This record gives sequence, C-alpha cells and structure tokens, in this order.
Amino acid sequence: MIDHFFLTALAAGALFCLISGPLGSLILWKRLSFFGDALAHASLSGVGLALLYNISPLWTVAVVCLVIGLFLSFIPQFSTLSRDTWLAILSHGSLGLGLFIFSLVPGSQHLLSQILFGDILTIAPSDLIPLAVISLISLICLVFYWKPLLAVTIHEDLAQVEGLPVQRLKSIFMILLSLTIAVAAQFLGILLLTALLIFPATGARLVTKTPTRMAATASLIGFLGLTLGLLISGTLDTPAAASTVLAHMVLLTLLGLVFFLQKIFLKKHRP
Repeated sequence: MIDHFFLTALAAGALFCLISGPLGSLILWKRLSFFGDALAHASLSGVGLALLYNISPLWTVAVVCLVIGLFLSFIPQFSTLSRDTWLAILSHGSLGLGLFIFSLVPGSQHLLSQILFGDILTIAPSDLIPLAVISLISLICLVFYWKPLLAVTIHEDLAQVEGLPVQRLKSIFMILLSLTIAVAAQFLGILLLTALLIFPATGARLVTKTPTRMAATASLIGFLGLTLGLLISGTLDTPAAASTVLAHMVLLTLLGLVFFLQKIFLKKHRP
C-alpha cells in the first residue's frame, strides 16, 4: 500500500521536475553542466552559516547561491580565466568552506550526510509550500522569458545585435537557478538535485528536435525517473536519492540506445 511519505515525496519531486526540465535544458545549451554542482556546493556553505548563527537555512542558502550565481554571470567577461575555471574554483572552494563551517558547529556532522545525499522520503507536507511557491514563480518567469532566454543561449552576440538585454537575461537565469537550488537542496540533497537537473535534460536531448519539446520531455523524464527511484527504494529498502539517480542512469542508457539504433536505421535506409 502506498503511504503518505511516498505521496509527499512524489509531490515534492513533481514540483521540482516542473522547472528542472527547462532549467536543465538551458544549462546543457549554455554548456554549464557543472554550474549546478557549483551552486549545490555553495548551498552547503549556506546551510553551515545558518547552523553557525542559528538562523533559517532558506535565507542563507538563497543569499549564498544568488551571490555565486550573479558573480558567475558578470565576472567571466572581466577576467582572463574561462568560465569553466571559475566554476571549478567556486565549486571546490565553496565545498571546502562548507565542510570547514560544519566542523565548527558541534553536533552537526549527522546533518552533513542529509545535506549531501538528502532523504526525499522525510519531506513533510508543510515543506511542499516553499517548493510550490518557488516552482510557480520560476515557471511563470521561464514561460515569460523563454524565447529571449533561448535567443541568448543559441547566439549571444546575435541576440545583442537584435536589441535583447543579454546581461539582464543572463542574470535572470542565474537568479532562477540559484533560488531553485537554494530551496530544493534542503529537501532533495545535493546528489539528487544535480541529477534531476542534468540527467533528464541529457536524455531529452537525444529524442527531441525542438527546444520546447526538449524542456517538456526533460520534465517528464525527471518525474518518471523519480517515481521509479522511489519504487526501487521502497521495494529494496535502499536510499531514495541513490535509487533515483540509478533509475535516471538506466533511463538515460535506454534513451541513448534508442538514439543509437535510430541513427543506424536512418543511415541504412538513406537514399
């Protein structure tokens, strides 16, 4: 029998998948696959600061992720270092800072595993409220700015020539992604969070031909992988995050196989 823990976890995952599909697609198109990891690692520092000063982690994580996101939005154009280099510096630097802060807080080590790996099955119904709010806000912003964001992603210089506010759109994207990670990291964990951003979008890219279809398909794949992962976790009594990541890996492998076979079939029947 399906219990309320499973249904609550499924609802939380569905809310996140609504926006993880489009955001993950934009991350892939922008070649920022490691950006999610950088922000997720930054969220660890935010949680550590919240524990150190005994305040709500939602606000500290949001502020830290926003600072990192906006920094990455502006600094590469004023620096000789590449964006990948800055991502590596900020990702590992914020991870080290977070672990250092956790070491200063007595009795916080047991929380470290929960922050890193999460346990979506422990989400309470009241936790769905901030997830629903941030998901709704992010979804509205994505729908409203979808075409300009696509234009900037496809060809930034051309978008600037056409009069689009490129820097503002890049900042909006960073803010949306930062806030999403700030809220979701506390409930889903860093491992599951980044998997739900990257794996479904990668699979959708293999089987779709248009950006809008890719974003929608990524959300569906994300929800399917989450459902399979939770079922595996409940059946085999394995960690929910690890089971969900494994389910997404299986789905990605199957989609990759379909893509490969389709290429072979088209090649053989090409006139």
